[in-house]
Amino acid sequence: MEDTASTQKLKDLQERYFNRYFPFEERFVTAPPIITYHYTNVASFSAIVLGKSLWASRAEFLNDATEFRYGLEACRRAAEKISSIGESYAVFVGHLHRAMTHGSNSPFVTCFCRDGDLLSQWRAYSPHGQGLSIGFRSELLRKVQGANIENVIYDREIQDEFLYGHIKILADEFLSSDVDLNAQEPFMRLVGYTGALERSAAIMKDAAFREESETRIFVPDYNVDVSKIKFRPRNNLVIPYIELGFEPILPLAISNIIIGPGPDPETRKKNIEHFLALNKLDDVEVRTSKCQLRQ
Repeated sequence: MEDTASTQKLKDLQERYFNRYFPFEERFVTAPPIITYHYTNVASFSAIVLGKSLWASRAEFLNDATEFRYGLEACRRAAEKISSIGESYAVFVGHLHRAMTHGSNSPFVTCFCRDGDLLSQWRAYSPHGQGLSIGFRSELLRKVQGANIENVIYDREIQDEFLYGHIKILADEFLSSDVDLNAQEPFMRLVGYTGALERSAAIMKDAAFREESETRIFVPDYNVDVSKIKFRPRNNLVIPYIELGFEPILPLAISNIIIGPGPDPETRKKNIEHFLALNKLDDVEVRTSKCQLRQ
């Protein structure tokens, strides 16, 4: 009977948590633009179209390894503030820290930009301006294997307020439910809730990167079949990634292509138009960059 009562408490806790959290989240998480852009080189573009998929890498192994750690540090900062409320909150935060290190993995992420013709992005992701940016329809990307798509938050005050409120809601509901977090089932439920915190961590970056105007697709680790995880070498690391297939929405998913500001843009534009036509994507608009890139 005791186990049954504990399970019911956890079910009630979950319902109360969701009823409070989702309206709260809407105050901070903004919808992506109608079109969002993925900067890449020609080889990767070809692989995306022919493979009808995008690659999403674990957040902790993105190009800048400090990105995901930044979000986790913001979570820890908010948790420490919660612990100062009182002894019961401090005890909860101790359990939360333990839960966040209990075999959890960062979500899988693919990065986009709200501006498809940004000089800093050409320099970062398109060698000598010879790559391109792919304009995707954000609403259709939401249909890719249950992925979430959200804008990155750069403002530290907003980050702190969001994470503090999120953890406070979680703490309130666990404490009011009077469940024993030293017991296996309640603790594992708390481990599950940490996935939402890691998702939030994955959309937070330092304000110094604000110009990137980044939008991200992310898939929580708990939604990923381990057998589907693949690996590729990069920068002395073996990067875990998953393929986000979008074949059912491909004819409409890609809105337009912007050719990078490298040499001979008109020839490259004509080449991409030819490639798209042969792959039944001839309705996709192709144009050249307006940026000036010094060679």
